[in-house]
Formats: sequence, structure tokens, C-alpha cells
Amino acid sequence: LFDRRISQSARPQIEVYQQKPISTLEISKNIRIHNLKETNNNNQHHSKISSSPTPPLSSHMQKYIPTNQEQALISSNLHQIPIVSKWSTRKKMIVGISTSLFIVTIITVSIVLETTSTTTTTASAVNVSAYWTFDNTIADSYDVYNGQLMNSAGYTSAASTNLPYVGHGQALNLVATSNQSFLISTPFFNLSYTSFTIEAWIYYSPSTSDHGIFGQCQCPTCANQCFYLIIRNNRLYVNFTSNYLSGSTIISTTYWYHIAFVYNYETRQQILYLNGIQDAIKSNAQPYQGQNGSIHIGSAQAYSTTNFFNGYIDNVALTTRAKSSTEILCDASLMAYYSFDFPNPTVDNGPNGLDGTSSSIATAAGRVNEAMRFLRASSSYFRVYGIYQISYGVTNGKPFSIALWINPALNQQYGNYLDVWDNY
Repeated sequence: LFDRRISQSARPQIEVYQQKPISTLEISKNIRIHNLKETNNNNQHHSKISSSPTPPLSSHMQKYIPTNQEQALISSNLHQIPIVSKWSTRKKMIVGISTSLFIVTIITVSIVLETTSTTTTTASAVNVSAYWTFDNTIADSYDVYNGQLMNSAGYTSAASTNLPYVGHGQALNLVATSNQSFLISTPFFNLSYTSFTIEAWIYYSPSTSDHGIFGQCQCPTCANQCFYLIIRNNRLYVNFTSNYLSGSTIISTTYWYHIAFVYNYETRQQILYLNGIQDAIKSNAQPYQGQNGSIHIGSAQAYSTTNFFNGYIDNVALTTRAKSSTEILCDASLMAYYSFDFPNPTVDNGPNGLDGTSSSIATAAGRVNEAMRFLRASSSYFRVYGIYQISYGVTNGKPFSIALWINPALNQQYGNYLDVWDNY
């Protein structure tokens, strides 16, 4: 129906005239030709109703001159010629065009609505990150997702020699019986229908209930709309609500652990890591679908119960990207990395930001990029404070490694390349 209406309204005007009665059209055509010939024969551009005399027509044109009876018939037929209104044709065209635009609008709206509905189920193309150091600050390192301490939560002492996991800064200190936690209520951090990774250092004290580490909840009883990461039965446990994964390794109290949870939207996998090693994995896991809700660190809602953490939490990192197992292992095991490259030779390029200090050194060509050149003086050194886990590893039988490139001077008789000491 739409095609026929468009076809009729879009016909050239000459086709409309061709539908007139043949006899009438021929008479009208003869009249026009006659007048045209008269004008051309006069070779003048004057009106066809002029009274100026005209020369006699040739014999072969006289057959076009109507008789008196034919003229009467012509006059009668002129009043009977059906008039095809231009406005009628235009109305048809307007109606056809309007109908076309209406249908195109409907199709466009349908496409837009369909696109809008599908974008909610597509992994985000932009990576969003937050990092909370808890070094006596509630600020996110990117100054976007800043939080607040709940119920007088605090930090570890700055003078601690074994807390946090590394000596740089402090850690979040939480007491479960006081319902203490850290809250990020605005802006909303969207973890729905996307990959994401959560990492943290934890040190927990004995407790009979679950320990809430991280949570975000829109609906505590709706499938895949309430996300919580906790310690349950001394193991890591993660759940999107009716979509859970439990770790396999027992977590001891009074020890620092690096924990990580990765959800891979592309592969539909949930993965738990403990100290950089994969602890559990689940395939065919539906994505988290919560569209609102605050972030809680140190507490998590599981159905109608809110579980609080008892102990220390430090260096919480959150990003909308599925980190690889290599990245997780590096974050868990690399304490510091110093490239000694210009212009910031003392900056730590590792995950913990343990920047050092130097004295009486020079920059030189190195094995890789630049190197730090030490002069033969007691005041020439590079020093880092806070790597407590080396001595902890020695006293508790934990493995650790140290690697560096050296180029000794030719006339050097003795010297120390690395010294490690502690104050306790």
C-alpha cells in the first residue's frame, strides 16, 4: 500500500494529463498548435489574443481550421474537460512524503531503542580505576572516588614497624564489633556487565562470623544484583547473589595476604587469587548486574546480614579490566622496582610506591637505559625505608629474591652493593 501511494503521488504531471479523454485532449492540442503557428508565422512575441491581422494559412494547414459547428463543439467540450487539480496532486505528494517520514521516524526510534537496550549488556570500552592507599587519607589516588570513615574507623599507627604490609604509609584499621567500615557513596562506580578486578592486602584477626572485605549491593535478594567479597570459613568467598565461588586455601590470622578477584566478562569467568596464585575459578558465570549502590570496604551485605571486617586492609585497587595472572602475581610479589632512569632515578616503579632517597650519586649509561653511579665516599648511597617483609621472610622461612645489574670499578678493592637491616 505504501509503495502504491508513493508511486501515484510521484508521477510526472504529463502522465496525469494523458488520462484525459482522447478527443478532448486532441482538440486542446490542435488549438494550442494553431495558436503557436500563428505566433510563429507573425515572427513576433505578442499576445495570442492580439487583434493584429494574420497572413493566410497554407493549404496544408487549413485542415486544422474548425468549422462553425466544430467551434461550438469545442466551446462545449472546454467546459467539460475534467480539471486535474495541482493541489490534489500536491496533497498526494505531501501525504506520501509525510507517511515516509513517519515510517522512517518509527524505524529510527526502534533502532535507537534497540541500541540503548544492547549497550547495557556490552562490556565497557573505557577502563575506570580507583586506588585507596589508606595512608591516613580517605582520598582515592585519582581524586574521584573519595570515601568516608564509618563509626570512627581509623588507621594504623604511623610508627608501626610491621604494619601495613609495606612500610610506606598506613593501613585501614577496623573493629568488627563497632561496625566500622569505609564508604564510597558517590559517584557511582559501575561494575555491571563488564570485566573488573579487585585487589587488596588484608590482615585479619579471629572472628566467628564472616569477614566483609568489599561489597556493592542494589538488591540483596535479587540474582546477580548484590556483590560481596568476604572471608567465610577461613577461605575467600565471592558472590553476585546466587552466583558464587569459594576459595580452596585456608587463610590464617595474623598474616598479611594479597587477595584478588577477577571477573572476565568476555570469558564469563570468576577467578580468586591468593598471594598471586589462582585459588579458585568458575566458568559460565553470569555478570554482575547491579545498576546502583555504594561501595563498602571492610563490610559487605549478604542477603539480610551485613558482615564487618576485623583487622587491617591496605592498598585497595579497583579497575574495570580483567587483569592477567601475570599482573596479579606481580602485584602480589613485587615489593619494589627501581630502574634508576633519568629524570626520576629514586622513584619506585613497582605497585607499592616505595620511593627512595640518594646522596652523592651521578647518572651514567646503564645496562638498560640509565644507571646510578656511586662515588667512592661513605656519603654516596641509595636508601629505601619500609621493606619489612624481607626480614619477615628471613625469620619466618618465607622465600624472597633480590636482583640487580652491577658494573664494579676496575680499581675497586672492596665495597657493599646491598645492605639490609631492621630496627626490631
